[in-house]
Amino acid sequence: MASRAFFELSRREHAAAAAAAAAAAAAVAGARAEATRLYARNDPAEFENEQRLSKLQGRPYLYRAMDGGRLASQMDNCIAPKELRLKVGAQVMLLKNLAPERRLVNGARGIVVGFKPARRIGFDQLLVDYPAEGGDTAMPYLPEVKFLTSDDGRTGPTVLIDPDEWSLESGRDKVAWRKQLPLKLAWAISIHKSQGMTLEAAELDLASCFEPGHAYVALSRVVSLAATRLLSFDPTRVYAHPKVVAYYERLDGGGGAPRAAAAHAPGGGGGGGGGGGLSAEQRARIEASKAAALARRQQALGQQSRGLAP
Repeated sequence: MASRAFFELSRREHAAAAAAAAAAAAAVAGARAEATRLYARNDPAEFENEQRLSKLQGRPYLYRAMDGGRLASQMDNCIAPKELRLKVGAQVMLLKNLAPERRLVNGARGIVVGFKPARRIGFDQLLVDYPAEGGDTAMPYLPEVKFLTSDDGRTGPTVLIDPDEWSLESGRDKVAWRKQLPLKLAWAISIHKSQGMTLEAAELDLASCFEPGHAYVALSRVVSLAATRLLSFDPTRVYAHPKVVAYYERLDGGGGAPRAAAAHAPGGGGGGGGGGGLSAEQRARIEASKAAALARRQQALGQQSRGLAP
């Protein structure tokens, strides 16, 4: 059988698909990324992504991840999907920091505008559904994504996406790894999987939050209130973990405001543990850490702005 690269499609099949893809690409050339919907649970997010993908015309390209290592099962919770289906016109999200100076960071959104032959062949065990036909040599094709990273969400760099790797380490040993394209369908995503991302625009389902800090994680993903829309809201689902409440009570020397903030937590409010306070040295370290974190954030934003300057 012909050698199979991680995307397997005959030359003849790809040539036939290219014409349809070109028409679809023209249709999305001036497209604007839609706000990503954040759901409390994964199932509605996956369902919406599959529904939206199925409505797009053209052939789906299926990429299967490679997992390995003695604890490979630990990669089941990896942000990179086990299987990734893409079509021209699919809205996707970047899962790695590729070029922060160009705003190509974890959470950057874009639209698939085409598929091109790989610049290099790697990860040759990542397979897809389509076998080569008529003796044609199978070729690897990679998705080309137009990232919409400008302030108006309409312009940005177009990048051919190569596979990447995620790994878990224990000491000096790599005990598990996954190789996959650093992309995920991005019409919707679970709040849990959005952690660490920065989203230009989002619509939030907060009435279904079920964990302490769940709503905070969702709200803190978005860069501005103007780019945020609430799909649902229930104030009883917005609460902090009792240990967090107790920590801030100690910072305040036992003040009552943080305790009130936890009053809506299921099972009663509070969280105890007041009194004692922190030493002056501990407070100084906390303030120094906060100032350093703020300085790093301002520096990163400044670098991004300079990178976009004409």
